Amino acid sequence: MNKFNHGSGEMNSFATNFHAFSKPNNTLLIDPNRDPERHAKLSKKKKLEFELNLNWFPEMSGTSMVPTDLVCTPFWNFKIANSKKYDLIFANFALGEGSNRRHFSPTGQLTLSALERLSDNGRVVLIATESFARELQTKLPELLYFVEAIMKAPEPFLKQVTQIPICVLVIGKKKVNKIFYAQLPSYNYDLEVKSFDSVMSLSKALRPLVNNFFKGKNEGNLENGMFLPVKYEFTSFLGIESSLKIDKLQSIYKEFKNYSLEQLAIEVNTGSHTEESLEELSNSVYIPRLGSGPVQSSILSLKMKQQNYHQVVLNKKTINEYICCFYQSKIGKLSLEMAKTGVVASISKGRLLKLPIALPDIKTQKKIIAISKTLNSLQYNLDSLKEELAVNPMNITNMDAIEDIALTIKGITSSDNLRNQIFGGESKTVEFKETFSLDVKTNQKEKYIELSSLKTIDGFLNAKGGKLFIGVNDSQEITGIDEELKKFYKGNDDKYLLHFKNKLHDHIDIKFTDLIDYAIKELDGKKILLVECLQSNKPCWVKKDFYVRTGPSTIKLEGPELFEYIENHFPSSK
Repeated sequence: MNKFNHGSGEMNSFATNFHAFSKPNNTLLIDPNRDPERHAKLSKKKKLEFELNLNWFPEMSGTSMVPTDLVCTPFWNFKIANSKKYDLIFANFALGEGSNRRHFSPTGQLTLSALERLSDNGRVVLIATESFARELQTKLPELLYFVEAIMKAPEPFLKQVTQIPICVLVIGKKKVNKIFYAQLPSYNYDLEVKSFDSVMSLSKALRPLVNNFFKGKNEGNLENGMFLPVKYEFTSFLGIESSLKIDKLQSIYKEFKNYSLEQLAIEVNTGSHTEESLEELSNSVYIPRLGSGPVQSSILSLKMKQQNYHQVVLNKKTINEYICCFYQSKIGKLSLEMAKTGVVASISKGRLLKLPIALPDIKTQKKIIAISKTLNSLQYNLDSLKEELAVNPMNITNMDAIEDIALTIKGITSSDNLRNQIFGGESKTVEFKETFSLDVKTNQKEKYIELSSLKTIDGFLNAKGGKLFIGVNDSQEITGIDEELKKFYKGNDDKYLLHFKNKLHDHIDIKFTDLIDYAIKELDGKKILLVECLQSNKPCWVKKDFYVRTGPSTIKLEGPELFEYIENHFPSSK
């Protein structure tokens, strides 16, 4: 079996699929790192008119599709002598080129040279750093070129060369209102697949994602691809993910009004290198310009030098202590992280003023501030108790009272914990299903809908366990199972749970039921079914089929992959 670099194989699979869907009449490969003599020898043997053998692709003999030209010259000497136009261009330029606000970086200039060779409907595909992707997205539209897709490269890709996050860009000549974002999949390392056959397997798995791009299909997540309006400024994939999380978290604050900090600020001052450059002003907050310290409401509370803070003087719509509370919340912390840019991550005044604020009325702000102070006091007292326990446990006499407090807090936070897991999105251990039985399109009970949940449960059991939320859609919206309960079970929770239990026992061996816990929970006034699965030490089957959780999806294993997985993960079953 052929051995190969994981990252190269993954990019090869993507490029092969992209080429197939593009159906170009001709192709140009630009690879400064390629050996032209070797290419000439291969060409003479007529093995390779379309060989995806850039620095990021291994050899794929037998993939000849269309006439292909190759440019392999050092990037600083890059040029294409003729004026031939191409339908598809794969480009591999140097990474890490710097840029500034006014001019393209050297790598940007090379990209422009490639774009000039595009046919009217052509596309350039190139690898890039996230900063270069940001540069192109910002500057190309004025030259009538447009970034159509930004896809995060698999983690192993080029790891031996650089630790910089890498993405794949698709650029064309047609104006777009939305950009396609995706996470390109990696090999299933759990399967420990190292054969050439796995390239083909990955290539097959990639087809739906590439198809979604070409068909304009929005799956609503990065794993399968999603289209976002161009208003989403690309700073990094972390920034995109944070923006999506903020959009979802804002549903928590739906009773609040949304503002930017600019709409609430009377003035903004930034500390200078002078030791005491900021003057204490009423109703002000101090937001770290550098670092990750908390937002403060007084100069006396600052943990760093004044030069590291922006001072924001607020109008009468808000209270400074509420702003401090808000920026300690999940959405607030995400907003602050998103606002940071540059090599030394910092918040500029311009980005500071764009920070979002969910603002209730003054009465509610005061209530939130009071609760926050109570919680801080509680935390202080708990810390004191903990310290006392460590040195003098006999003085802690009222254990019943402490346990009552713990149970009360647990009851308060359990819903928030579930909500946070939902907002975290689907993963190897989290899956969402809108219903268990109800087909929302036909409004009928369907067996294939039920089977979808059972496959996920099986996948969790055969992997590392996980949680299935039934009553949550792919967009992480809590839709609830209330309609399903009403339509099929007359609103009776017990009848719903009994049906679920029966279906579970019909499809999965009863010996695995101790590993599965399920209960109806209430979130935001809606009921959901939470199914929690532990990891099994024996292979579990849905009837005669075997499923495993890999990333945010569940796959069926068959043939050699199945036997290899069972052999590696269930040694006790031999």
